[in-house]
Amino acid sequence: MTYSETPQEIEAPASDPRMIGLPEEHPGTQLIAGTTCLACHTTTQKSIGPTYREVAKKYKNKPELIEELAEKILKGGVGVWGEQPMPPHPQHNIEETQQMIEAILKVPAK
Repeated sequence: MTYSETPQEIEAPASDPRMIGLPEEHPGTQLIAGTTCLACHTTTQKSIGPTYREVAKKYKNKPELIEELAEKILKGGVGVWGEQPMPPHPQHNIEETQQMIEAILKVPAK
């Protein structure tokens, strides 16, 4: 997967199965719907990256890590969830990525 400096028009409606469980009115959910995040992550079905449900379960009681997780979205990384790297997402800023993390942490553990 590569990063493009050219903005790509993407919009996943709330009815998209990849969005199930994300709080519909949360600004972070709306940001996720307009990004490439859904190419590798969904709320319930394992894809290239962990599900949002897995992320929420792992970090739900650790709100002090929101900024660290937001930085990982910006810079990318590898090793936490396996060997598949997450590419950097420099098209976002820290406030946007924090909002995304906050929305993800609201996904029910089920």
